[in-house]
Amino acid sequence: MRDDVFAIAAASNFSKFHLVGHDHGACLGWVSAGSAEGRAKVLSYSSLSIPHPTAFNAALAGPAGDLQQQIASQYFTMFVLNDSAAIHNDFWYNSMVRVMRCAGSPPPPPALLLIVLTVASLPCFSGQR
Repeated sequence: MRDDVFAIAAASNFSKFHLVGHDHGACLGWVSAGSAEGRAKVLSYSSLSIPHPTAFNAALAGPAGDLQQQIASQYFTMFVLNDSAAIHNDFWYNSMVRVMRCAGSPPPPPALLLIVLTVASLPCFSGQR
């Protein structure tokens, strides 16, 4: 997936670029920015919601592991399932529909949510707390 970051940049004619990652995309961003290609092409990197993987790992599984963070991060395990993208998109779409109904708003079209999830979060998705 790291190579996909650079392939998308190349397809967009960006030889150098600023990278922003959120949630799972933040993990991917750390890997991408820290790679040899990332050091040559990524001008800056901003991680939203996820610290550096070493710090995140310490918060989850280190000697001072945070139980609340462990619970909040359980959704990460969904992404190792076969066909997790289809499972995940359906889960988040239905979650978004429930939230929007509670707020009195009409649900978004599924394609719109997929575009937002894919483009804004590539390929990570917002966690529910």
